Parts: sequence; C-alpha cells; structure tokens
Amino acid sequence: MGSRAVVSRIGLRPFGIETEHAGLIGLSALFLLLLQLGDMMVVNVAETLFVKRVGPTYLSLAYAAQGLLLLGALNYVGAARAVGGHCKWGVKR
Repeated sequence: MGSRAVVSRIGLRPFGIETEHAGLIGLSALFLLLLQLGDMMVVNVAETLFVKRVGPTYLSLAYAAQGLLLLGALNYVGAARAVGGHCKWGVKR
C-alpha cells in the first residue's frame, strides 16, 4: 500500500491538506517535536545550573521576569500586527 493511500485513508482533505503535502507536514511536525525536545533539555540544564549557582531563593523572581518578558514581546508583536504594521525585525507584507 502506497503512502498516498494511507494519507487519503487518514482523511486530511476535510482539513484542506492535499495528499502531496502530507509528507512535508509530517516532516515539519517531526522537526518541531525535535526542536521542542532540545529546548526542554536546554531549559532543564539552565534551571539546574541557576539553582546550583544562585539558589532557589531567586527562582520565583526568575520565572516572573521570564513571564513578563514573554508578555512584553507578545504584546509588541500583537499590537504591531493589529494596526496593520509590521515589526522592525519581522517580514514585510
């Protein structure tokens, strides 16, 4: 049984995905999975080293600062996109 038959049996057409793009989507999903696993390993090592060097006293402050930086970055990107503009470092439309 060929790969096209397997993909068409899965039923990706209702989602607007053509059968010839299924391999690319699968490779993209695998790439994102591997990227996320690598990110988790780096974060785990960074947290361990932070706790060993600084101590758990400042760990909650580090998480709060990380969250505030993420919130600020998302707010900037969202506001720039909402007004129809683009970020300085973004792709122009």
